[in-house]
Amino acid sequence: MSGRFGFGPDADALVEILDFDLDFAPDVFHAATEKGVDILIEDVDDPAITARIPDWYRRNVRAKSFILFPLNVRQQPVALIYADRERAGEINIPKKELTLLRALRNQAVLALQMSKER
Repeated sequence: MSGRFGFGPDADALVEILDFDLDFAPDVFHAATEKGVDILIEDVDDPAITARIPDWYRRNVRAKSFILFPLNVRQQPVALIYADRERAGEINIPKKELTLLRALRNQAVLALQMSKER
């Protein structure tokens, strides 16, 4: 999985950092992509999750809170939407907006499926 583009401060630098192999590793990025589940990390330093935050992330990213929205086509990861905030607990997405974000992701997955069928 390789970063392609981003929005916001330091997005260009972050795109270069968000690059990981899809071979299994016991971390949150692989859990999201392999299982196709959305993951919200409220605090990367929370003892309950700290072992699941990969070293490459800790070394290179200042954000203490992030969310992952995987895009899987036929149960294969093809993309991953990543968003973060600098401080722990700063990501607070109201339920209605979260539903809209998931709908947007699902529309992108449908578009990818249709393009692969052609």
